[in-house]
Amino acid sequence: MADTAKVAKTSNRGSKPGERRGGRKAGTPNRATASLKELAQQYTADALETLVSVLAGGAGIPAAAQVAAAKELLDRGYGKPSQSVDMTGLVKFVGLDVTIKR
Repeated sequence: MADTAKVAKTSNRGSKPGERRGGRKAGTPNRATASLKELAQQYTADALETLVSVLAGGAGIPAAAQVAAAKELLDRGYGKPSQSVDMTGLVKFVGLDVTIKR
């Protein structure tokens, strides 16, 4: 009986696993959206003033809008909070379905 050991399949794409193959190098700005980003940055001060005025409240400004404005200001000033996911128990992936048993 012949030995049917699995042979590692090599790719003929010319790059090693983990190497980048093409496209823009990391950190290179996207020329298609650079002008849009520059235009939007001109309104930063106005946008912040609007958020602050909504946060301050006043006639007709709902509390939900005030909370949203506060969140946006904090996210811009300190960054968005990191999210963690607690995955305890047996996790079984079946196709696109996820089954979690505890």
